[in-house]
Amino acid sequence: MMNTRTRKNAERRLPDWETRPWEKHGKLRVSSDGHFMQHEDGTGFFWLGDTAWHLGRMPPADIDRYMRNRAQQGFTVTQVIASLWTLPNYAGEVAFEGDGPPYAEVRFNETYWAHMDLIVLKAKENGLHVALVPFWGRNADNPFHNAPWNTGLHGQCFADPDTHNYEFGKALGARYANEPHVLWIVSGEYHTPYYHHKYRPLPQIHIDRLKRLAAGIRAGDTGRHLMTIHPLIFLSSSDDFHHEDWLDFNMIQSHSGSDYIPQLIGGDWELLPPKPTVNGEPAYEGARAAERTSAHTLPFDSAWAQRYQAYWSVFSGAAGFTYGHQLVFGCAVNHETLHALLAEWQTFPGTLPQDALDAPGAASLQHLRRLIECKPIQSRIPDQALLTVNSRGSVCRSYDHEPGSASPGLRCATRDRHGKWAFVYSTRGLMFKLVLSRLANGSASAFWFNPRNGLWRVGKAEHIEKKPLETGIPTGTGAADRYFLPPGEPADDNDWVLVLEVD
Repeated sequence: MMNTRTRKNAERRLPDWETRPWEKHGKLRVSSDGHFMQHEDGTGFFWLGDTAWHLGRMPPADIDRYMRNRAQQGFTVTQVIASLWTLPNYAGEVAFEGDGPPYAEVRFNETYWAHMDLIVLKAKENGLHVALVPFWGRNADNPFHNAPWNTGLHGQCFADPDTHNYEFGKALGARYANEPHVLWIVSGEYHTPYYHHKYRPLPQIHIDRLKRLAAGIRAGDTGRHLMTIHPLIFLSSSDDFHHEDWLDFNMIQSHSGSDYIPQLIGGDWELLPPKPTVNGEPAYEGARAAERTSAHTLPFDSAWAQRYQAYWSVFSGAAGFTYGHQLVFGCAVNHETLHALLAEWQTFPGTLPQDALDAPGAASLQHLRRLIECKPIQSRIPDQALLTVNSRGSVCRSYDHEPGSASPGLRCATRDRHGKWAFVYSTRGLMFKLVLSRLANGSASAFWFNPRNGLWRVGKAEHIEKKPLETGIPTGTGAADRYFLPPGEPADDNDWVLVLEVD
C-alpha cells in the first residue's frame, strides 16, 4: 500500500498536456460521426472547461495567474463573457462608446477591448481554448427593460437589435478570426429575459435576434471557429437551434439540476443530424448551502458533486464538461462581494482567491481527462444497456438510503463502439451487474480507477501504473452477466470507475 507521502506525490505529479495543441494538430472541428470534436489532423479533443464568465474584471497579473493555474490542472477551455454585460472591467472601462445601454450604434471602446485581447492572448500562451460569449440573452433582446426586476445594466444592449446585433457579431468575429484557439458561445442563457414570464416557446423575435448575432459572428469570423449557444438550467440548445447551420455543437446547463444530465445529454445523442453536446454549466463548487437552488439536497459544493456531474455527462455521451467554482466564475474575493455583484449589478476589481482556484473538485477533473484521452475519443459511445436494468440506479436515491434521501446511486457506462473496452462509473461505489455479451468476443482485463486521485486500485493498494485486478473475463457472444463490487463500503464520495479491456 502507498504511504501518505507517496500518495501525495502521485496526486501532485505535473501533467504532461500539450501546451498549444492547435499548432501541432490544427484547429477544432466536429468529428466525422458528428458526436465529438477533433483537431484538423483527426486528433480527438476533450472539452474540459471552466466558467470564468467575469474574467474581464481581473487585472493582467491575475489573468496570467488564472490561465497558468487552469492549464496546469488540465483544463482545455475557459468560458468568458466578452462584453461583461456592459458592466465596467477592472479599470472602469465599458465595452462600447456612446450613451447607453441601449447604445444607438456599435462602436467599440478600444481601451476595453485591448484588455479582452489580453485575455485571448494569455489563453493562447497557456494552451487553452477560449470560448467567448458576446453577451447574455437579455442583452440581445429585452422588451422588459424597464421592469423592476430588469433595470440598469441588466437590459438590452443595442437600440436596434435587428441591425446592431448583426454588426456587433460581425465586428467581434472579425476581431478574433485569425486566433486558432477561439470558440464561440453566441449567447449566455439565451432564454432570458423571457423565463420570468414563463414564455414557451420563446417569441420568434427573440430567436431571430439571436440568429442575427450568430450570422454576424459567422460573417466576420473567416477562420470558421466552432459555435454553440448557452441555454438556461434544465435545457439544451437543441430545442431551439439544433438544425441551424451555424450551430456546430449543442450545450446544456445542468446548474442546480444534476438529475437532468442523463436525459438531456442522452436525448441530444439521439438527434439527427448528430452534433456534439457539452454540459456548459453545472452546479458550482464552493456554493454555500443557502445558495443551492436544487429541489434536492445534493451537496453540490463538494468535490464529489463536481466529479459525478462530470462523469454522468461524459458517460451519457457528452463531448465534454465545464466545471465551475462559485467565486471563480464571478471573480469575487468572497460570497459577500459576489452577492453584491450579482444582485445589485455592481462591479468590483476582480479577485481570485488561490484556495478557490485550487479547490479539490477542479484538481480532480484532470483524472477524467486522462481517462478519456487514454482511448480514441471518436470511438466512444454511451451504452447504459451494458448495465442490467436493476444495476443502473437513480440520480436521486440509492437503495441503501432512507426514503426521501437524495444521495445519488446512479451507475452509467460508456464503451468503444466495437466493444473493445468499456468504462463504468459508480457514483457511491454501489455494486452493479454488466451484460458482458455486449462487448467484443474475447476475454477482458478489469481495472479499478480512482476518480479522486487518478490511481489504480488492486486489493487495498493503489498504483500510479495501471494494474489489473482480474484477467481472462469472458466477453462477447454467450458470455454470462457478471457482478462487480467497487472497493470500500457504499458511501458519498466513494465513486469508482471500472475499466474493461478486451484482448
